[in-house]
Amino acid sequence: MIIDLLDNAEMYYNFYPYLKQALKYLKETNFPDFKPGKFDIDGTNLYGMINEYETIPKEKGVWEAHRKYTDVQFILQGQEMMGYAPIGTLKVSKEYQEKEDYLLLEGSGSFFTVKPGMFVVFGPEDGHQPGLAINSPSHIKKVVLKVRY
Repeated sequence: MIIDLLDNAEMYYNFYPYLKQALKYLKETNFPDFKPGKFDIDGTNLYGMINEYETIPKEKGVWEAHRKYTDVQFILQGQEMMGYAPIGTLKVSKEYQEKEDYLLLEGSGSFFTVKPGMFVVFGPEDGHQPGLAINSPSHIKKVVLKVRY
């Protein structure tokens, strides 16, 4: 897992294929005009989604992980709490769904606040729980880039 300001993105360009392309795309794109939904960047290697939603209470959060793609989550509006736990410390609650590239997990982890201008990278080894309210539900608009691992 990586959490940082987009201003520092260049430090992570060489971590693995397509991450540089994803982070550069975040830096060079004007997202406020984007509507919610999926968009193509580089076929199945890199694509994105604009998500808008209300955050939920921490106790309603669900741990998830992916195998084919790394998530790069970038907050455009609002702030939310996210959770992180090494996947090996969590228990599978729903087996891997290959078509949708996710599995659901149970357990505990660490939580942190993500604000506009910050990005978080969750790799296949990272259980994560996005979309959590900090004190009360709030509106979020964010970009999620799916980066081929």
